[in-house]
Amino acid sequence: MARRSASPDPDTLVKRQRNNVAAKKYRQKKIDRIQELEEVVDEVKRERDELKIRLARQEAETEALREMLKMKMGGGV
Repeated sequence: MARRSASPDPDTLVKRQRNNVAAKKYRQKKIDRIQELEEVVDEVKRERDELKIRLARQEAETEALREMLKMKMGGGV
């Protein structure tokens, strides 16, 4: 059976410390990326909503112009 020494090797301590720092950095980078993507999603949703409103207005305008054209064509005959 292998015995563990009372105090770990200094190289092992440095490796663990580096690994802990790297793991913490990775987790923070992942959180930052998720936040960035959520902001992009919010912006795309805002743009989509604005385009839906714009489309509805243009469809209403098109319908109004069609009605005007029908009245003009029907009234001129």
